[in-house]
Amino acid sequence: SAASVAARAAPAAPPRPSAEQLRAKVTRCANDTAMAAVTAQAYEQLVTRGYVVLEGVLSAQQVAAARAGAEALQGAGCMAPVMQQRGQGREDDIVVLDEEGAGARVVLRSGPRARAASSDAGLQAVLAGPDCGGLGAVASILKGVPHALMARQAQRAASGAAEGGDSGAWAMPELAVSESLMLACYPGGGAYYAVHKDNDTPADEVAPPEGGGGGAWSGPPGQRVRDRAVTALLYLNDAWQPEENGGCLRIHEPDESGRTIDVAPEGGRLVLFQSRLVDHEVMPAFRPRWALSAWIPALEAFAQ
Repeated sequence: SAASVAARAAPAAPPRPSAEQLRAKVTRCANDTAMAAVTAQAYEQLVTRGYVVLEGVLSAQQVAAARAGAEALQGAGCMAPVMQQRGQGREDDIVVLDEEGAGARVVLRSGPRARAASSDAGLQAVLAGPDCGGLGAVASILKGVPHALMARQAQRAASGAAEGGDSGAWAMPELAVSESLMLACYPGGGAYYAVHKDNDTPADEVAPPEGGGGGAWSGPPGQRVRDRAVTALLYLNDAWQPEENGGCLRIHEPDESGRTIDVAPEGGRLVLFQSRLVDHEVMPAFRPRWALSAWIPALEAFAQ
């Protein structure tokens, strides 16, 4: 029948990694810089307040090297706006990427030139060049954040501190490593991103609702909107002046007080927050504003 022919023609979904494979990758991606940045105090603030801002995670040299890689990708035509959201309060240009070999090479996962990366010699030279090496090294730090958070969670549990229940602390799920990272540039000229949550699906929604669930369930497990547990933002800008340049990350306090906190996107600054909890926005930026982001998934999402 036509249905059976279509079923035979449809590509098979790749096998889902096992929990053991996911945990092994978390361990394999452990990173000393990430571990030093995510202190016990930082973890405590993340699970009790909902977010934490960490200073000086990267040196000025690391920031400059990563930004050189970002600008090389931009110059090679690898970045593009998210067109379906351009008229809905989002004005950044992005590329989705990954790193291989602890930052030895940047790999494009999506974007206008992702398909050309395997055949275009000029683009291959950019991706394998020293500029992208600096970006890849910073990407490996972000990929080490899940291990650092899991280690601090284990230390907290060993100390007898409770999570959830009467303590008011978030019971952070076991985390996996992000399969891809997003490099974003707000080009200036007042570009902004309206207030939103990175994961606005109910925590107890473990299967698509009737009708498919829309965009939150789109994509492979671990990379869907509904899988995001922790957002990690690492800034790649130098000498940012928020009074002149704008572009602050505005975090809306999740305690219903109505208060906000503005975080300038200063190079080397790392922001972590609970993806389902924290409303946030990017205020209008008046010079190019660079950030590398990881949406860290819950390990259990791979089975849903």
